[in-house]
This record gives sequence, C-alpha cells and structure tokens, in this order.
Amino acid sequence: MKNYFNFFSIIVLLVAFLLLNASSFSQVQVKKGFKFGPELFTSLSEETGSFNRSFGYSFGAFTAIKLKSLDNSSILLRTELNFTRFQYHNPSSKHYGVDKSAEGWNGLDYGVFDEKVWFNTVELCLLPEFQTQLNEDILLEFFLGLSLGIGGKDYITKQLDNNKFSTDPYDEFGGMGGFTLSPSLNLGFSIYYSLIVFNLNYRYTTFFDSSDKNDFNNLFTQIGFAFN
Repeated sequence: MKNYFNFFSIIVLLVAFLLLNASSFSQVQVKKGFKFGPELFTSLSEETGSFNRSFGYSFGAFTAIKLKSLDNSSILLRTELNFTRFQYHNPSSKHYGVDKSAEGWNGLDYGVFDEKVWFNTVELCLLPEFQTQLNEDILLEFFLGLSLGIGGKDYITKQLDNNKFSTDPYDEFGGMGGFTLSPSLNLGFSIYYSLIVFNLNYRYTTFFDSSDKNDFNNLFTQIGFAFN
C-alpha cells in the first residue's frame, strides 16, 4: 500500500502544480451529473485464493453548492449520493473448533477456508473543493472531505479441507446482523472536459462491525457525465 500512496502523492503534486500555474478564465461552474467506476489498486493487488479476481466499485450522482468566488478560482461544497461496494479476501484462513471424532479429520485443530467478504453501502458525501479552470475546455477540482455510508455485509467461503466442525465457525462473523456504518475520509481530484468528468479518489474507510478487517485504503477511479 505504501507504493500506492506514493503514486497518489505524485498525482496530487502534479495537480497542485497545475493549480499554481492556472490562468483566469470564466467564472465558477457548478457541475452536476453522475459517475461510475472500479476500485483498482486493492482489487488488483490482494490475494484472492480460489476465488476469481473481482473489483469493488462505486457509482452515484453529484452536484455542488458555491461557497466563495476568488479571483481565478472558487470554493464549492460538492454533495454526492453513491452506492459503493467494498470487498476483501482472506485466503487460507484458519478456523478452530474442529470435531475430532468426525470422519475425515486430518489431525489438525483447525479447518482452512478461502473467504470473500463485501460491504454494500449507500453513502452521503460532503466534499469541500477548490475549483479552477485550466483553459477554455478543461476544469479541475481538488477535494478533501468526509462521507458516511450505511449498508450491509455479506460473505462466501470455500473450505479447502474435509474437517467437520462441532459449531458453525462463522457464527460471529456477520456481526451486528450484517448492518454496517462506515465513515470515510476522501482525498482526490476531478477533471472536466466538455461533458466528460474523470474522478480519482483515495479513500480511508472504517467499518463499525465485528469482522476481522475494519479499515480500508482504496483508490477509486471513475468516469461520468457532468452538466452545468
């Protein structure tokens, strides 16, 4: 994840350079529209075990409220309503409580599973952002802000051995009945060209449930359509 953070830091520095060298063009533009796209870095880098590789994703609608106009730029409050899927895999996870008297016991105190866990959330985002127009065609926004999601959790497993269990090893895995509350810190930028918008969003997310993984570092890439 350190390499991903370094990559994202370089992009942020490039964006900051563009901001410092931007010229004054038209007045503030309040954009609204929708965007969608996958989470790439975590989805591509993690081990999935016996599961096929798949991707987290996010899609939703956005608009903005103008807060302040500056000489060459403006400050906005972007609001978004998104549906976002977070996911992770636990390959070769060990669970204890094996029934040693059952037929097929392999002599180990645990069974081995591949696990896939995902969270489906509906999120409200409030993202203060700095907007500037780089030229007559390209508009850039840099944002930092918070979002809050609510939703559910689910999982599937594949047992890699034939050990039997005296109790369900996943009795406590769902936590809180599968309900989740997930605040996120968002940092990134959007580039608008005509009706097209490209969005890059680094997110740190915490899930309030009892699963073995609660903290996520993700990089979502999205494309969409935006209108004045």
